[in-house]
Amino acid sequence: MQPAWQEIVGALTLRRVVVAALLALLVATLLNPIFVVPFGVLLGRMMIIAALLLLAFSVAGASRSTRLPRWLVQVLAVVVAAPFATLLAYLPSVDGRVMEVLSHEGRVMGFIDITATVLLIAPLLALGALYRERDAQARSALLAFALERSTLEKEALDACAEAAAGADRAALFFSTHWPTSRSSSNRDRRRRRRC
Repeated sequence: MQPAWQEIVGALTLRRVVVAALLALLVATLLNPIFVVPFGVLLGRMMIIAALLLLAFSVAGASRSTRLPRWLVQVLAVVVAAPFATLLAYLPSVDGRVMEVLSHEGRVMGFIDITATVLLIAPLLALGALYRERDAQARSALLAFALERSTLEKEALDACAEAAAGADRAALFFSTHWPTSRSSSNRDRRRRRRC
């Protein structure tokens, strides 16, 4: 079993990072008309949120909870992390002062809009990623079973060929030492064909 940090880093695949970044770009583009801040600031916030949620998803996937299924822990981690990730995304624009975010009506509305959008999209994306992961695991298991089956079939054919070769050696031995009737050699050939 690999350490948890290796499992977390392994879960941060290029595909997941690209999907998170593209989704952040899409959401920032859709939310841009209702925000007063420049698009670059909104995109930066969405990128921070996407990165933090992807990290929460990966950390939850590496946890070894026995009380809840892993998929549920991962989806709950994304849901719980969404408001905190949004708040963290707002902090650089107010020099880290949380009260500055909470006291400005426009920032509070922006916080609510972003959080609601993220809470709508992120769990669905997490479930989709988990579905693809389960599907890949099922395909991998299917390939492993097919490989095992093919290995066993090859071993059976090898054993059958070895038995046929032994029968040929025995038939050759007996045919050179004792005369036999033609019907017994036909019977031997039929036996060999059964393998």
